[in-house]
Amino acid sequence: MYEVVADAYLAKGDKKSAMAELERYARAGGRFPETLKQLAAMQEEAGDRKAAAATLTRINYVYPVQGEDLHRKLGELWLDLGQPDRALVELQAALASKPLDPAAAHFRLAQAYHKLGRVQQAKDELFSALEAAPG
Repeated sequence: MYEVVADAYLAKGDKKSAMAELERYARAGGRFPETLKQLAAMQEEAGDRKAAAATLTRINYVYPVQGEDLHRKLGELWLDLGQPDRALVELQAALASKPLDPAAAHFRLAQAYHKLGRVQQAKDELFSALEAAPG
């Protein structure tokens, strides 16, 4: 029901109301990953990265094996929010999920290690990124 109402708002161009409807869905216990990912994308687009990270984290609790894209996005959000320790966990999970672009995955992991002050591990990941890069 919530998704249908949100889609109707989107069809009218009312993203704010659509997002509010999806937030009601989440508060009511909604657990469909694609709907929650849509909410997280809307929250991020609205500039609320913290809410987007919380929504994606919720998906992790409900469906912990969601693949590389969820872990990558959540890791990027945690990095942007200044929480490299949380980003590290997600970016390691993204890399373990056999991403399509392993060079980028290693690079993001290097960023997290660097922000944590773990310089040698950051260097190791940078070398891994270079090794995995095409051509």
